[in-house]
Amino acid sequence: MQRRNPVGDSNGWLSAAALRQSGAIEAAALELWEQLINQRGLSTRSSLQLLRVARTIADLNNRTSVDRNAVAEASCLRCTDLLKQPGAQ
Repeated sequence: MQRRNPVGDSNGWLSAAALRQSGAIEAAALELWEQLINQRGLSTRSSLQLLRVARTIADLNNRTSVDRNAVAEASCLRCTDLLKQPGAQ
């Protein structure tokens, strides 16, 4: 992470532009991300947060790029709204 992000900013604070520039997101990962956005009706904010979490997962796995597996794992962590029953709080 230090080589990719020498300033040391948390992935959670990366802007959309910074995420695109230094996120190193593979094409297959972006394809899955787009599918998740469409299938789950994610907002722009939620979809960017999903990518930030995927970037963090890739960092924890010592990967230089975000792959499809990192996006899939992030979707399991971020998309808990699908587990809620309608009308539940």
